[in-house]
Amino acid sequence: MKYHVIIEPVENGIFIADVPLIPGYVPQSGTRAKALINIREAIETYPESLAAHEEPALPSISEDIIEVTV
Repeated sequence: MKYHVIIEPVENGIFIADVPLIPGYVPQSGTRAKALINIREAIETYPESLAAHEEPALPSISEDIIEVTV
């Protein structure tokens, strides 16, 4: 399954990772690679939490890339 992940550098060399489908969880790390590892773990374990609370599973996304000349 595919999920939209946003990795952003913030102050002091820290990277944050966000998956819009997982509310309230934005792990921070000192490297982009570690931020990706952390968010992957969150994506893998979040369905267990949803199931425990009898919530529906996360939907997968489809994605298109649009190129715009400015």
